[in-house]
Amino acid sequence: MRKQVILTIVEGNFEQGFSVIIRIWQYGALHETQLSGRLPPAPNLLQIFNSFRSVYNQWQSTYRIKIVPIPGQVTNFSYREVASSGFVLANSLNEWLNSDYQEWKKIREELLGNLSEDDEIEFIIQTQDIQLRQLPWHLWNLISERFVNAEFIFSSLKYKPSLPLAHNNKVRILAILGDTTNIELEQDKAILQEQLSDAEIDFLVQPNRQLLNERLWEQQWDILFFAGHSTSEADGSTGQIFINQDDSLSLKEIGNALRRVAHKGLQLAIFNSCDGLGLAQELADLNIPIIVMRMPVPDVVAQKFLQHFLKAFASGNPLHLAVSRSTGKIARFGK
Repeated sequence: MRKQVILTIVEGNFEQGFSVIIRIWQYGALHETQLSGRLPPAPNLLQIFNSFRSVYNQWQSTYRIKIVPIPGQVTNFSYREVASSGFVLANSLNEWLNSDYQEWKKIREELLGNLSEDDEIEFIIQTQDIQLRQLPWHLWNLISERFVNAEFIFSSLKYKPSLPLAHNNKVRILAILGDTTNIELEQDKAILQEQLSDAEIDFLVQPNRQLLNERLWEQQWDILFFAGHSTSEADGSTGQIFINQDDSLSLKEIGNALRRVAHKGLQLAIFNSCDGLGLAQELADLNIPIIVMRMPVPDVVAQKFLQHFLKAFASGNPLHLAVSRSTGKIARFGK
């Protein structure tokens, strides 16, 4: 059975906790379950997350992100140190989300009472707080170990439940292959052609701004795809994509063209690049599904994700389930 869980984080902070509303909606049903509660304080969680991110970002150099070294910065962290830091973060996150804090405990009990292990679950976290979006909610063991067909999704507070994303055998894709410095994008191109052989794909290879803007304005697209380098501001408010070796742009710079594409029927935007929360933030008002990498990932991982996702999506799986299955395979691939 397909269900949506919408966790709206209304207001608050990590020092005092967050007021929340949980809604559970079943496709085809005429009603939804709703309950108010509160997430407990977690004053040390951000510090633990930032410590992990610092170690992780300095471990691997073949990212789809423009990294500017800081003078005097230590960059020789080992995988063991990264794994140890990640273990601490996962434990801290689960201590927070599995807390006996009564106003949150009743939310968990509502979840367990309304969800079944075989359900296909879109778990939507509705918040404007960038720090909450950065946390690895997918490591919450109450969900990840019990509901194998669940996927966490982030949205703005304006989100409304929608029907499943429709995709036909024949779709039109604008595929932008940007700056290739230290990464291999020909593999992304090959994966798109192999997994979406029935689609019409227009490849723009390291375009300039004018060509990209014109292509967005001139034609109608079902899927917008970008592969290359990207980066976001620390607060996640904005992001940039590097469309060639010399030029980068904020999505706000082509905002009018993107809004037109969305109005004409764009169904999905995929940014197979790193540190994409700022990109998602800039596209939030388009009200379309957006897939981004929240943190830097090695080039080979980005390619493996794309391959598994497109295969699952082209086979007719709902969008959230295609993402869930591809990230699960990536987790096994990385072990």
